[in-house]
Amino acid sequence: MSFTKHRSPALLKFWTNLREVGTLISLSYVNETTPKQRDINECLSRASMLLLCSHVESFFEGLIVDILSFHENNQTPVSILPIPLKVTQILSKPLLDSLNPEKKWKILEEISQNLLTDENQKCKQGIFQEKLHLNGFASPGSSNVENLFKGIGISSIWSLVEQKAGNENSKIRLNVFVSRRNNITHGSSDDKPTIGDVRNYIRDMCLVVKIFNSIVTEYLINDFNVEDPWENTSR
Repeated sequence: MSFTKHRSPALLKFWTNLREVGTLISLSYVNETTPKQRDINECLSRASMLLLCSHVESFFEGLIVDILSFHENNQTPVSILPIPLKVTQILSKPLLDSLNPEKKWKILEEISQNLLTDENQKCKQGIFQEKLHLNGFASPGSSNVENLFKGIGISSIWSLVEQKAGNENSKIRLNVFVSRRNNITHGSSDDKPTIGDVRNYIRDMCLVVKIFNSIVTEYLINDFNVEDPWENTSR
């Protein structure tokens, strides 16, 4: 398995945030000799799971923002932007039959003024609304991740992950981790991950974010003919 040398701002932020999880783990007892030490380790493990998942979720959201920033900084012609990206940005409000004609007309006016409807335009700073892609992304499960990247123009993301990762089963690893985090979030006292479990999940999630960073980087390089898509992108 090979990874690109180019690192997105989302990846760099993830590595920085990961130190917080490491700090929590460092507070644990290596040898649990008393009930109190076992309780402390259990609390640290559960807290580490929640914190790690929040950073994974933030990574995926950040990668979407990085793609939008790339297009703005690269002044990508609107004509070659992926259609799903343009649709997500332009149809921010659905044209529902239940709306009265005046409200429908107001929406049509807003659409006609959107620069992304003009294929003679180029992307520029502020042309995108990030929230249109990120709203509703509340958990980094595989289905939500699939929809997140589909809306930006990268379809079948998990097929690309499988091609890149081989037999690593990254999709399954992510879902197992998120499912266990959800158990903790929803108050399950039966799910008691160990510090060893957390370290394994950290390893799995580090692999997942590196794979996604490579896929998105290679997509931008190949589809938009640039050498380093992150050269002028920072957050």
